[in-house]
Amino acid sequence: MSTADLPQPVDTSELRKARGAFFTPEPLTRFITEWAVRDSGDAVMEPSAGDAAFLVEAVRRLTELGAVQPSVTGVEIHEHSARVAAERVPDAGGVPTVIHSDFFLVDPTPTYDAVIGNPPYIRYQDFTGESRTRSRAAALNAGVALTGLASSWAAFTIQSALFLRPGGADGTRAARRAAERELRRPGPTVPLRPVRQRRAGAVHRASVP
Repeated sequence: MSTADLPQPVDTSELRKARGAFFTPEPLTRFITEWAVRDSGDAVMEPSAGDAAFLVEAVRRLTELGAVQPSVTGVEIHEHSARVAAERVPDAGGVPTVIHSDFFLVDPTPTYDAVIGNPPYIRYQDFTGESRTRSRAAALNAGVALTGLASSWAAFTIQSALFLRPGGADGTRAARRAAERELRRPGPTVPLRPVRQRRAGAVHRASVP
């Protein structure tokens, strides 16, 4: 049964904003994916998959590089979006693993060559409750103590980096101003060693220690 056969859930712009879900224009989705995915054998992950815009683009990129039915992995907290993502990837010619979960409940393993996507951005004033608690715990597990002014983006980016192999590409998209405010202030720093940098928002190539 496809999602078209199921009752469509109510998902307003207010609800999407509350969970930090924002549309990423296709040109930027393509640019980030082509920047991060360099080889047909790259293992690719999208930590906030939404309806699979980045995963579909990853399948296209991997196929372009010579892969046949490439496998891609995504995590998505919103159940209906996760189902849509799991359908769109095969339609694009790929094999999906879409995990319906809070990203901060997924144990990070450094097995991916590229992590791509547009992390959810929820301002610190609205980023509260269990989700914030889990995100701060995940950041501490990575050795980073976030300030009380950190948005959801900061912890998401830190957690994403922990899934990368050494030399892996971090293509998560975020506002450069947010990056400078939350990850470049004096004090604890994100455990990344830059390998190559190409700017498009805050796109960067990085490896874990």
